[in-house]
Amino acid sequence: MNSKKNNKILKIITVRIKYIITLKMNKPIIITLHGGCFVGGSASWDAAQTKCLTDLGLDVRQLDFPKDELEETLTYIHKYIKEIDSPVFILGRSSGGFLAKVLTDKYPKLIEKAIYLSPVFNPQLRANINTKFKSKQDHYFRNGYKYNTSKFNKDTEILFIATHDENVPKECFTKKQIESANSNCLGIRSHKGMTTTSSKAFCSMIKQKLNL
Repeated sequence: MNSKKNNKILKIITVRIKYIITLKMNKPIIITLHGGCFVGGSASWDAAQTKCLTDLGLDVRQLDFPKDELEETLTYIHKYIKEIDSPVFILGRSSGGFLAKVLTDKYPKLIEKAIYLSPVFNPQLRANINTKFKSKQDHYFRNGYKYNTSKFNKDTEILFIATHDENVPKECFTKKQIESANSNCLGIRSHKGMTTTSSKAFCSMIKQKLNL
């Protein structure tokens, strides 16, 4: 009697596990890249925003990528994305926004849509304007970089910038990029506020932009 009951319980548990796995597999995947002036930072910074994205039905993959040299970082992230069977969304915060932009431009077939939160699209200009970032960026880009991040596709790229961002001023963006960001304005003033936001307005806009 107990054996039959145990078998029945085991079957129920197995069905539920399979159901959970199926739900997980069917969720759209979003790769998130943290900030930290290229050589620092941690995925653990973004817990509140990750919850917001998860609540929208996304399978959030917070990558703890190498942070010593640009090409090493790009190779690591590209390899991770390439191993996923379907196109993914990508979200980059601050310096992670630069990485997301480069990857989106290089591998458009792998990335369905990109979200940038106060991204450092132009590291060289940013370091010239705000010299406190120069030494870290000089180390990270010590082998140079050849990427032009001025192109922008409003159909596949979603840009958010803060209204008074001291870390990444508006001079670091093209006119087209600023126009696109203005259409997504959340009224957030600071760099930190923009990169960590989990506001209802942000979550609602992401849901709409990603057709969730």
